[in-house]
This record gives sequence, C-alpha cells and structure tokens, in this order.
Amino acid sequence: MTTIDDLHSQNHEILELSRVLNYLISDRLICDTCTAKDVFFAYMDSARKHLEQEDREIYAPLLTKGDKNCRQVADRFMSGSREIKRMIDHHMKRWTRPGRQELRIADHDGFISETQELTRLMEDRIVDEAEKLYPMIRKLTGNEIRAH
Repeated sequence: MTTIDDLHSQNHEILELSRVLNYLISDRLICDTCTAKDVFFAYMDSARKHLEQEDREIYAPLLTKGDKNCRQVADRFMSGSREIKRMIDHHMKRWTRPGRQELRIADHDGFISETQELTRLMEDRIVDEAEKLYPMIRKLTGNEIRAH
C-alpha cells in the first residue's frame, strides 16, 4: 500500500537526481562519465516508475469517490502522465543504445536542451502534485492509498 509520504519521498529523489543530472551533463567531458550515465538512467527509471505507480494507485479514488472537480484533476494528471512518459520514451530512444544502459550523444547541446526540458516538465509536475493532487487524495483517503 502506498502512502502520500512514499510519493513525497519519490518526488524528493526525482528532484535530487534531476539537479545532479543537469549539473553533470552541462560539461561535455563529465557528460561522458559512468557517473553521469548512471544518474541519467536512475533519473529516467525513477521518473517512469513514479508515474506508473500513480497511474495504478492514485487516480481510481479520485475518479470513483471524488466530485466533478476531483475527476477533472485526475484527468489532467493522467493526461500529463501520458505526455511525460511519451517524452521519456522518445528521449531514451534518441539518446541511448537500445537494450543497453549506454548513452549515445552526438549532439551535446541538443541532449542538454531536451534533457533540461524533460526535467523541468517533471519538476513542474512534482510541484503540482504536492500542491494540488496529494491534498485532494489526502482528503478522500487519508494518508494511505489503496489501489482499486
């Protein structure tokens, strides 16, 4: 069973990885290190798992127990989740070797730009989750979230 505190903890980890990743990739020589690669894959994995967990566990209470406003919020967050996962898939396809945890960066500036765009979008979502989604869930279910 997931709690709001678990989700906040995941968000903290994602934000930390985001900051470290953006710092590491800014220098081309550091971008090519194993450390930068490990942080990149840890970030992508954490962000995706977080979104997938929310898809499985968060939205059902809002859609079934909530009022019209709750359903609209759930719809917006589900739509945003689909878009971010699509961007993660595109990013992984463009900048990694399929089936391997290996980066392939021919255009460093493009890689930085796209990575920063993705991390900024995820950071904005995390703020929205903390300010809008989690308080609404907490009102409906308390701190624990039961998947339906």
